[in-house]
Amino acid sequence: MRECKFKISNSKFPVSNRFFWNEHGFTLIEMIGLLAVIAIMAAVIAPDLLKIMQSKEQGVEEAILDDLAHGLMKYVLDSRIIPQSGEGTGTWATNIASYVELPSSNIYETDLSCSRRYWFDPATNLNGLTDNSATYNQNTVSAANLSGYSTGSTASPPSNARAMIISDITSTCSNNILVASVAHNTANFAAVWDQTGTLTESDTLKIKRVNFSPLFKTLTLISGNGYLFSRSTYQTPAKGTLTPVAVLIVEENSHIFSISYGSGGFEPTTMPGGTASLDIGTAPTGTQFIAAGDVTSAVASSPTTTFAGGTTPITSTSIITVYAELTIDGSNYVFNGNSGYIDVSLEYVGEPQYKLQGQSGDPTTITITTAGTPEIVSFNVFKGTEVLLYDQTLTGGVGNLLLSTVIKESETFYYYPGPPTVWGR
Repeated sequence: MRECKFKISNSKFPVSNRFFWNEHGFTLIEMIGLLAVIAIMAAVIAPDLLKIMQSKEQGVEEAILDDLAHGLMKYVLDSRIIPQSGEGTGTWATNIASYVELPSSNIYETDLSCSRRYWFDPATNLNGLTDNSATYNQNTVSAANLSGYSTGSTASPPSNARAMIISDITSTCSNNILVASVAHNTANFAAVWDQTGTLTESDTLKIKRVNFSPLFKTLTLISGNGYLFSRSTYQTPAKGTLTPVAVLIVEENSHIFSISYGSGGFEPTTMPGGTASLDIGTAPTGTQFIAAGDVTSAVASSPTTTFAGGTTPITSTSIITVYAELTIDGSNYVFNGNSGYIDVSLEYVGEPQYKLQGQSGDPTTITITTAGTPEIVSFNVFKGTEVLLYDQTLTGGVGNLLLSTVIKESETFYYYPGPPTVWGR
């Protein structure tokens, strides 16, 4: 039997050929190609990414400025005060901080530690407020601190009652927005507000305009005339001075500017030896408004505004009681049937009072300058202000409250002296 033998070769495969091709690095050419692809992609994507980031930053700052302006408006309406603005410092930081979710340190600085500027219009016309250096405070009693105060029927509206909040959002804080670069004057403010020159609004400079004028409403108060009339009847009056008859009671703090009288039913009283006269005043020994006026049959009236000592209106801080005193005198009695009546009428004005929410002290008085002429005062108040209206009486510094109302729109109120005394729209 033939023997077959197999020989196994001991040859070996080269190590370099055993699937190790994926373990070596990129060649220089491959690396250059990869970087080129990345560079192209970055060139395409980076501008859009940068725009997105800038747009987001601008949007955040615009939202913050909206919040700051809203917080300022809320503070002004709640406190009825427009505070000093400052130029990087001032009271706005603490006033606004309580109405926005920002620390007071961020009221004047952005997140990049750049400046925000609060700038009043120097042309602002609000009584008691002069551009950036003062505070408008409606809570003061003085009429001079009420916007547009006027002794006429129309109050001047607030003029240029506006401010701006300006933010620098450059990465290097390079926008020169403070006074050192842009002076605080009317021309510069108008140029920035209207965008006609200095400090142009851009992606890196944001401006929030704040107009205070819509916060004000016009309040007009009119004090009219009061009228009183009374008739006193006499039955066969005897000779001699009669007891005065109280005919009219006028409220305290009033100005009587017109008195007239008339008579009827009396027989002739000017016959020889017999006379009749009429005194009208506060008492027989007090102020005589009409002294020793003749009482003649069918007398219709006497001249008005005829007071002892001239035509100056009678003014009193206490209640005025008006009396009519008829005197029959002479050697002969007046004929039988000389009973009749005396009519007395008078016109007067009071000085009503008003008090605005937040005011301290006594109510403010509408001062009557010309008796007989209705007094009209107008002024602008913050909407939402409560106004308290009183008659002219004062007791311990407090008047009789006739009306309280919250001013939501411009309104006019009329005062009618009593009795009864009323305020009415």
